[in-house]
Amino acid sequence: MPKKLVSDRMVVGKTDLEKKITGYLRKAGRCVDAAGVVISPVAATAPDQANWTISVVKYGRAPKADCDDELTRIAPLFLRHFNIAAERPAGEGEAAAGRRDDEAAEEEISAA
Repeated sequence: MPKKLVSDRMVVGKTDLEKKITGYLRKAGRCVDAAGVVISPVAATAPDQANWTISVVKYGRAPKADCDDELTRIAPLFLRHFNIAAERPAGEGEAAAGRRDDEAAEEEISAA
C-alpha cells in the first residue's frame, strides 16, 4: 500500500527543521556525533510536495554509512509532514521591527 502524502504540512522555520532532523539523526545508535544537516528550499512542482530538501549532511565523527541509512529512514517522514516557512527578504523581519520600535520610542520621547 503506497504511503499517503500529507498536503496539510506543518510550516516551520528552516533552522527549526534542521535542528529537528539533526536531533532525530543523533538519536540513532551510531550517529550521535553527527554535526547536523542543511536544508535548502526548492520549488514544489505539485501541491502535495514538500518545499525543501536536505542539501548537506555534516557527519562530524559519525560513520557516514550509518547516518546515510538513518537519514534514508527518517527524511521521508519529515518530507511528508513539514514545509519550511518562506524566508523574509533582507531588511524585513526582526531587524526591521526593531527599527520601527526604535523610531516609535524616539517619537514618544520627542513628543514629551
